[in-house]
Amino acid sequence: VGYNMEKIKRKKIAQYFKDSKTWRRAFIAILLGGIALAVGMNERDAAPAIPAGAALIVIGLLIPLFGPKRPSDKKMDAWLDIDLENVSKRALNKTSLHEDDLTSDSVYVIGPRFWDIAGAKIGIRKGKDNVIRYTPVGVTIIFFTQHQLVGYQCALDLCTGHPLNESSDEYFYKDIVAVTTKTESETFNLAKKEVKAFKKTFLEKLVKNATLHFKMAEKFVLTT
Repeated sequence: VGYNMEKIKRKKIAQYFKDSKTWRRAFIAILLGGIALAVGMNERDAAPAIPAGAALIVIGLLIPLFGPKRPSDKKMDAWLDIDLENVSKRALNKTSLHEDDLTSDSVYVIGPRFWDIAGAKIGIRKGKDNVIRYTPVGVTIIFFTQHQLVGYQCALDLCTGHPLNESSDEYFYKDIVAVTTKTESETFNLAKKEVKAFKKTFLEKLVKNATLHFKMAEKFVLTT
């Protein structure tokens, strides 16, 4: 049962990032039904078109009620929190750490990840709350131990729940020169399918010649 519920959840997450065709299909069905009704009512030989047209209109009205629905923004945020909790547990295991080894709360740095995504599907959507959501999610978790800082990174594929391209690094405190955040321009080369993922989204204008341009990318930088 748990496996089936997880599978359904992942399908709903994928649905969140897809363009909804429900209303388009409903409009087409109602339009075709209206045409069939008009033809059937105006031409004697086409009388059988009347019930067919009426049926199409009814189907068109029912499509929005029974078609696939996009999960809410709040539900997506709740699912992301669960995934991040699971990634945190995995990160501890990957870095051979235990919660008892940590001396303070861990720091999460989360942002879009459109490079080194191991073939994951790219999804971008601005919610009704005007918050931009995306998949995969670039996740960096910084753990603090008594003598060192341990970093874990991955590309979290929300459509599968799998952390991809994982990596980890260790830095002794005595070797750290600075920890800063800064804003600067950044560009990323995109594959064909990645370019396609940006089309018909509000970020399409940032893609030029298969290159993604961010004029103001906020970066977290640790210098040793």
